[in-house]
Amino acid sequence: MVNNFSAPPPTPPTDWNTHNLQYKEMIKRLENVSEIEQKVEIITKENLEEIKLLIDQFNAHDFSHPIFSSPETPLLALAAYKANLIADTQIATLLMILAENRVKKEDSEFTFVPLFIDDSINPEAMRLVELKSGNEIYNMTDEKVKLLFEKMKDLPPSEQGIYIHKSAHHPKESIKNDFQRLLFQPLSIGAKSSEKVIPTVGLFQTFLNTQYGENAVQLSPVIALSSFRDIETKAIGKIRDLGLDLIGKETPPVADGYLMEGSDVTVHDMFHAAAVSAGPVEIRKLNVLLVDRLKQLENKFKGMQLTAFNQIIAALVDFEYTNAKPGFSDIENYVRFIFEVLRTYSTVNSDYGQMRDGRFVREMEKEIKKVILNEDIQAEFSYDLTEDRVEELEDLV
Repeated sequence: MVNNFSAPPPTPPTDWNTHNLQYKEMIKRLENVSEIEQKVEIITKENLEEIKLLIDQFNAHDFSHPIFSSPETPLLALAAYKANLIADTQIATLLMILAENRVKKEDSEFTFVPLFIDDSINPEAMRLVELKSGNEIYNMTDEKVKLLFEKMKDLPPSEQGIYIHKSAHHPKESIKNDFQRLLFQPLSIGAKSSEKVIPTVGLFQTFLNTQYGENAVQLSPVIALSSFRDIETKAIGKIRDLGLDLIGKETPPVADGYLMEGSDVTVHDMFHAAAVSAGPVEIRKLNVLLVDRLKQLENKFKGMQLTAFNQIIAALVDFEYTNAKPGFSDIENYVRFIFEVLRTYSTVNSDYGQMRDGRFVREMEKEIKKVILNEDIQAEFSYDLTEDRVEELEDLV
């Protein structure tokens, strides 16, 4: 028997100012933010019963209920969050699942795999969590898996599990088919291609905290897209924005070469959050410094060179820190990451074929090495690298 609970009565936040700031941060990127705020204000005053019904069905994981097909439901969810009836992770999970529900197919089947059954760990949930990803930095030890489940007992029922969307009509090139590095995506290592596995935001945040400890970023739910500067500066403060859709128009159809629909953008941001968390905060600060220095080269490039330059900057800001290997120090793994980005994004496809200008690449390499080998920077960030070692790391890419 799965534990399903009714929504608890409203509990005023300990700090309304903080809660209101979080709400404002979530919605401020909407083009029609004033209109949305007015609608949410009205709903909060006049539709309390519908809000309570939504929370009850959300906690019961009953996505066959008509309320999840109503175009007004995303605004009900926002109203519930503004009134502090659901937590940050819950509003993020709810909007993510509503987005996935909007792209359901004729044969779609939504199921929820609870972490616990009769207060015991669900073997199916354990199987999903224990599956190993394609990168060692995401794999949890048995001890950490046990700790993860223990911590999950403190979360609301809506967060205690994993959603699965089954359909034979998921886009072939969607994120789920080539996302081997993300935990909770067993599809890439043997599960059926007709299944999309979607962790709750509460589960994923708990994974980050358990796996990466003090280096873990805290997910900040935001509707629509954040700027690269937002991503840069928040990473230093151990925060990573989690992009959410409100009515199906706020997130892009393609990101990092993947087709995006439904919950894909949010799950993709989870991957980035794990990638960032895998690196120490000091490395993130160094990354911001390096990006700022590289931006000073922008005026030197035109046309396709500028396109490649912008791709490199975007990749560094996104910080896909996925090439960390045992046996290398944090700074060595970071240097390998930089050169991997340079190699990957310095080639641009065009109508005239591929462009990889040697002079352009050398200009970037020169500035990168100047920053990494600078004695003052090495002292500030407490590392020691020689020119020979940097060249060795470059050759490994």
